[in-house]
Amino acid sequence: MTTDPAADHGTVRSYRAGCRCWDCYEGYRAYQNAFERHGRPFTTDAAEAREHLLTLQAHGIGLKSAAALAGLGPSCVRDVRTGKQRRIRKSTEQAILAVTTDDRLDGMRVPKGEALAIVDRLHAAGVEKSELAAIIGLEGELHVTTTRRKYVTVRTLRKLQVAAELLVRSGRVSAEVLS
Repeated sequence: MTTDPAADHGTVRSYRAGCRCWDCYEGYRAYQNAFERHGRPFTTDAAEAREHLLTLQAHGIGLKSAAALAGLGPSCVRDVRTGKQRRIRKSTEQAILAVTTDDRLDGMRVPKGEALAIVDRLHAAGVEKSELAAIIGLEGELHVTTTRRKYVTVRTLRKLQVAAELLVRSGRVSAEVLS
């Protein structure tokens, strides 16, 4: 049987894909021996990961965002969260548990309170909203204060935080204004 020359030889995956070279056979045999000796040596109970996903969900990090932050597929994360997958690989568990409630993707929405506070403090210190909009790369005026929306994207919040730091470093605004 022909095999893919780029395949990782010596692994269970390449043996199961059809490669019958000696290295792949030995890798498969080692896996089988470990499985027989320890019973599921590479998997663990998914309960802790499931609880963590539910905690993330309670903090506004949904299924797709958690999957992207963990570097996993959405269906894998969904199956863990719903309980369909009772046992998972240890690497999958570690990836899920590595996601914290502070992790955010740029496009995620967060309550606009912090962004509004930054804009208000800078405006009170003499920075015009149009100038602040230009600093963060928006055309026209900054609409964080005038819109009825309750959320801003994480990207906008980060841009405002960076702009505030730049204004403090340049000496235009004192550091106490942002405290």
